[in-house]
This record gives sequence, C-alpha cells and structure tokens, in this order.
Amino acid sequence: MKLNVSERLAVLELLPTSGSFLNLKLVREAREELSFTEEETQKLEFVTDAATNTVRWVGDIEREFTFGPTIIGMVSETLAARDKKELLEFRHLSIYPKFIAGEK
Repeated sequence: MKLNVSERLAVLELLPTSGSFLNLKLVREAREELSFTEEETQKLEFVTDAATNTVRWVGDIEREFTFGPTIIGMVSETLAARDKKELLEFRHLSIYPKFIAGEK
C-alpha cells in the first residue's frame, strides 16, 4: 500500500509498544521500514515545534509498503477499536480504508 508522510507517522503511532516477543520483532521491522531515510529527512526538512509538540515538513513523499497479516491486523484492530469508541482523529481518515477495507 502507498503511504505519504502523514500516513506513515499515523501508522507509527498506532503500532503497539508491548506484546509477545515474536510480535514485537515484527513491530520493530515495521517501524524501521516506516522510518524516514536520511535522504527523505533532508528533502522533507522536518521541524519540531517543542511548544506545541508538533512536527512540520516541506513537501510530501509517497512510498510503497508491504505489511504482513500480523501488522495489518494490529493496525486494523487499533483503528476499529478507536472507531467503536469514537476516538478516531482526522489523521486516521486516509489510513482507515487502507487497513480496514483492505484497500491497497
């Protein structure tokens, strides 16, 4: 599936920080893949605003990612749980159909 910068950041935020040994190995690999390369970081010119705890960048980069069923399941479950509790945020709107509906 193709993800842009904001979608990559949203997915990173949704990945669990605890779990089984095997699942955490998969999460680590997914985090590494979703992370930004040095070239991307230079091109996007990330700026962190400490006062508002936000990140800004210049432009956008869209990349293709292939996630296995475990990672897709983790993100889907988290999105579905947030949806049920009405806790989805605007940053989740574009990734929701990619993970819940299986749009690729």
